[in-house]
Amino acid sequence: MRSVKNMWTRLRKHLVLYPFLFAIFPILTLYTNNIQEVAFDAVVRSLVFSLIGTVVLLSLCFLLLRDLTKAGAITTFILVLFFTYGHVYMFLKDNLGLDASIVRHRYLVIIYAGIFVLGTLIIYRTMKTSSQISKGLNLLGVAILVFPMIQIINYNSKVSQDIEIAAYLIPNSDSLTVQSEDDLPDIYYMILDTYTRADAMEKELGYDNSEFLERMEQMGFYIAECSRSNYANTGESLAASLNMNYVSDLKQSLIQQGLGDNDLWLLIRHSLVRELLEGIGYKTVAFDTGYEWSRLKDADIYLTPDSAPTQAQFIEPFELMQFETTAGLLLTDYWIKSSVSHRQVIFQEVNSVRFIHGDFIRRELFLLDTLPAVASYPGPKFVFAHILIPHVPRVFGPEGQILTDPGYYSGEGAGAIDSEYDLRGYLNEIQFINSEILKISEEIISRSKTPPIIIIQGDTGKSGQNIFEILNLYYTRGETNNALYPSISPVNTFRAILNSYFGAEFDFLPDESWINGDLIFERWAACKES
Repeated sequence: MRSVKNMWTRLRKHLVLYPFLFAIFPILTLYTNNIQEVAFDAVVRSLVFSLIGTVVLLSLCFLLLRDLTKAGAITTFILVLFFTYGHVYMFLKDNLGLDASIVRHRYLVIIYAGIFVLGTLIIYRTMKTSSQISKGLNLLGVAILVFPMIQIINYNSKVSQDIEIAAYLIPNSDSLTVQSEDDLPDIYYMILDTYTRADAMEKELGYDNSEFLERMEQMGFYIAECSRSNYANTGESLAASLNMNYVSDLKQSLIQQGLGDNDLWLLIRHSLVRELLEGIGYKTVAFDTGYEWSRLKDADIYLTPDSAPTQAQFIEPFELMQFETTAGLLLTDYWIKSSVSHRQVIFQEVNSVRFIHGDFIRRELFLLDTLPAVASYPGPKFVFAHILIPHVPRVFGPEGQILTDPGYYSGEGAGAIDSEYDLRGYLNEIQFINSEILKISEEIISRSKTPPIIIIQGDTGKSGQNIFEILNLYYTRGETNNALYPSISPVNTFRAILNSYFGAEFDFLPDESWINGDLIFERWAACKES
């Protein structure tokens, strides 16, 4: 105890603040790099743990050395090594593109251990005890914090003047009502990219999808057999469905708030549906899509192939990101290896030879494997899963095998090299995703403590004549929902759900399909509402 008291006496004399300044610098820097996507509240716990760890480390170093200046310098040196490890590892692996057999933790840890031993010896033998050294290092610590602090102050002063986007998307969008918090259903919104409606698939592509739909219907799903997408591209389609309004009105709302037409992506990442559900206690769960404009990185639980799902319930996305830039990457990589599925392990062989679409396959398999487990996460959840199947690149066979024939995905825009490959690749993936959706839906329903709501929807059809004809399925807690009807389109999806289960009173909009500002009418005479 006397040694610790002695340390604090010297600390006041020499004012050894720099270890603490160096401990918070990497956290604040990472925060400023993601300041538009991360609330400062998510950073506080990282700062606290970093400061506590620094206190412990500084105390141990002082007890060993009995020299506060040297203890502070060695503590700072250890912090620099700890906080740079993840950055160095990823730089060697991704930026320099070194072979996976070269960039391994076992080698980098040895190098870092050598640097630690050498650096510690140099500090111990050459550094003199001096208040001037402490003052100089304190000034350096303050200097490196100036830039991130200015960024934080400037951003927060700007945000304080901004108007919340979602509050003005739909006039009189009142909060939702909850009858019983214990009975709130999880809501799954699964987007199957370019999944075409059954009648269009049979007419245009010659494929009978009735077996899949019959099995989904037997499970309790409602099939909107005449459903059409509101738009012919993913961005506008998702913006319309997640904000329950047409893009023309959404863009007008953006313009009124000083934003531009090209800021529509903001309304996917921060949608009205998400805001309303979070307002009554829902947590948002999202998966990495591979597309920046649809990555909900600030979701309560943000799942990527490089995250450990069992840990993600307890770690903020920012905290996990911060951890992975440090020597903590050693631990997260261990979590990842211990949590991957058998199917992902098989894929690692393909990834090891740098398969052209390796990251895509890894991301999609991770999503499919992890989605059912989300049902066991505590509390009510809004789950956003944008599944890029059967979208290009079409790399999966009908049983999920990885196709090595480049004809399927080496054409323009990762598409097929010709129409024959294109059709065969599309139908391969339809069969694969059908089997996956059946299993995932069954598992979600069986694992859910409260009967869930599951929406499975194409954002668009495949292409050409069937671009608007989409799959649109609803599991509404195993009950009949009279708000649903055969031609319901995505713009009315959440109007129906929120009206039915959360006391909302949204009027239904006309079910319209638009392309390049032109209104497109229903063209399939075979699809008639009963």
